[in-house]
Amino acid sequence: MRTFKLSLVFTVVLALASSAIVEASPHTASRATQSHSPSPMADLLAVVNAPRGTFNKNRLTFEHVRSNVTWFTDRPYRDAGFFGVGNLVQLFFTRQSPPNAALEFVGAGGSHHVAIVEVSAPHYEAKAARLEFRAKPIAKSDTVSLAEHPWLSSFRRRSGSKIPRRFGTVVAFFDSAPASGQTSDEALVQKLSDEYEPLVPTWGRIFIFLRGCFQSTHQMIWEKLLTVANGDFEKFLGLMRNVETLQAVVAEGRSLSVQQQQLAAELEAKFPEQQKTSTEFAELEKRGCGG
Repeated sequence: MRTFKLSLVFTVVLALASSAIVEASPHTASRATQSHSPSPMADLLAVVNAPRGTFNKNRLTFEHVRSNVTWFTDRPYRDAGFFGVGNLVQLFFTRQSPPNAALEFVGAGGSHHVAIVEVSAPHYEAKAARLEFRAKPIAKSDTVSLAEHPWLSSFRRRSGSKIPRRFGTVVAFFDSAPASGQTSDEALVQKLSDEYEPLVPTWGRIFIFLRGCFQSTHQMIWEKLLTVANGDFEKFLGLMRNVETLQAVVAEGRSLSVQQQQLAAELEAKFPEQQKTSTEFAELEKRGCGG
């Protein structure tokens, strides 16, 4: 399914600029609330909630687990949705390596703790709403295991808590191990995404700054700069739409055609100019309206 995140970002930037060049599509907006399945090629993060759980020797159990699991995918897919617990078991435990999970749980006295575990051998009882795993705690110093699951790295500093035999409310963040290495097309599109996407919020700040200077000083120079920025941003939007097109292709598991590879090469060649343009406007922001 085609990603929708960039379209929403564009909408925010354009709204801030109040000189919209494109508008958010109602069809795109409606898709964001639909429940659907992630791309089978994507690396996944899923979030499971339960009001309580137990840890007995090497067996981790979530009681009265909620039936809806929230999932996310990383670049170049940039998608999100919901699926059932059964889908979690199917998608996360048929990969090359067992998934890791960061557990944020409430312990005795209402204290909050974080622990990271490697989970395997899942067993789900739908009627009892019980989800069980074989669990192996991962030490904070085990950088090898954590490196395979980079999405959980943010939990590392707070992890290390001993999991009690019984605990209260728990939120579990599951990070799937990569199913396979990136294809050359996926790597190419991700590189373009990493280059172009950071320029989106930069343009948002530029428009806020230019409009603010024009409204506060009423000097024609700021109006002229705003007009120039609108033209440059319109060119940037066209390139970003091309990046989004390539993202959609690899997200669907397809290879880039010869024409799409040429498009990717053109995007790569035009990026330095785009970066230079946004940097020049950003330098004006640093100097301020009186600079």
